Amino acid sequence: MTRWLSGIAFLICGLLPLMGSAQDSWQQSGFPSTGYIGQPGPPGGWGDPYAQLRPGYDDGRERKIAAILSGPVQESWIRFELLHWRIKGADDTLIGAPVAPEVDGTPFDLTARDRSRRLQALDRVTGARPQTFAVVPRIGDSEEPGQTGFRGSFGIPTTVGDFEFNGFVLEEYNETVRVSPFIDNIGIQSASLIGAVSLLNDGVVVNDTMILFNQGLNVNHTTSLYGFEANLVNLAFTPNVDVEIRPIIGVRYLNLEDNLNISGTDIPDAVNDPTNILNHRISSSAQNHIFGPQVGFRASSKMRRFTLGTDVKLLLGVNRVQDQVRTEQIFTMDELPQTDSNEHTEFAPTFDFSVYGKFAASDHINLLISYQALVGARYSRSYDTIRYNAPAAVNDPPDITAQDGLSKFYAHGLTLGLEIIFP
Repeated sequence: MTRWLSGIAFLICGLLPLMGSAQDSWQQSGFPSTGYIGQPGPPGGWGDPYAQLRPGYDDGRERKIAAILSGPVQESWIRFELLHWRIKGADDTLIGAPVAPEVDGTPFDLTARDRSRRLQALDRVTGARPQTFAVVPRIGDSEEPGQTGFRGSFGIPTTVGDFEFNGFVLEEYNETVRVSPFIDNIGIQSASLIGAVSLLNDGVVVNDTMILFNQGLNVNHTTSLYGFEANLVNLAFTPNVDVEIRPIIGVRYLNLEDNLNISGTDIPDAVNDPTNILNHRISSSAQNHIFGPQVGFRASSKMRRFTLGTDVKLLLGVNRVQDQVRTEQIFTMDELPQTDSNEHTEFAPTFDFSVYGKFAASDHINLLISYQALVGARYSRSYDTIRYNAPAAVNDPPDITAQDGLSKFYAHGLTLGLEIIFP
């Protein structure tokens, strides 16, 4: 990201003097210069050869650069916006591996509501637990509830276009799912329902390998999103028409961080061995660093005090993904913590579309409302990066590791803003 910003800065610094020089007044070839206004040359017409050595000498270049910036900079602006966005959720994701159906092909009810299709609770070491059934939870709707956020922007108009900078942050999304032990009375019998995380058995989908939580299971999922960008919004192709089209070129950075924590306690044999208490822990984190150049256009139409417009931008992003999965006490108390990390780089194109309306409340105050959608591909989420697996041998340590779980990502919502134009 630093390289992109440095490149843009060097490009701007290199172009400004050239643009200033390109605006020199025209002179007919072959005629001597008479010097600058207020500085007539000596007889002979070729100017004062010692002028550059005199104190206060001005060759006009600084004034030309100032002419590019001074007037428009007076119309620079700053904007404050309140965001209310929704982002892609876990979409009813199972906390565990898929579970094989019964012998006759009937799928198990992992919520344990259907008494005829409950999944028997099986301990990897001690075997089946009598009259005990597993509840494997799920997390997330298709969209996480609306999160509030803030965006700050400022712009500097120049004769080559508007330089615009902005940064935004959303509040952290937090979801918690709990599965507490429950006794279901069935006539004269009773059944215990406890939380569980289903596992593969050496990579094979089964229905007899799981982690049990007879003292309670907690699943916590958090998501945070922020970013910033710098753009040059060029002058309109065809100014002073009903709809002006302006090209956009710039750089952008997005940061999406996702965390999933699974925790709970199990006492396999509270009667005969009450000291054998397993504090199961599975934690997963997925960090996405998306950065790169972006291109697009702005179309706007002004009608008296109202302005309607749209911004369309495509980020040609590179996603530096950092995934990590950590486990503790999955099968035994003396089990050493296991950590597995996975880092890789992906091409993650991201499309940004917004429509907005602007009302000029005064010469220096604008009110804004807009809808924005941010859609990207090949993003990593914490609930997709866990490989829930157990080794074939019972005495081997757990094999719960990080895996590539890339998916699409989107965020969208409304924005209310206040824009102040400097006089």
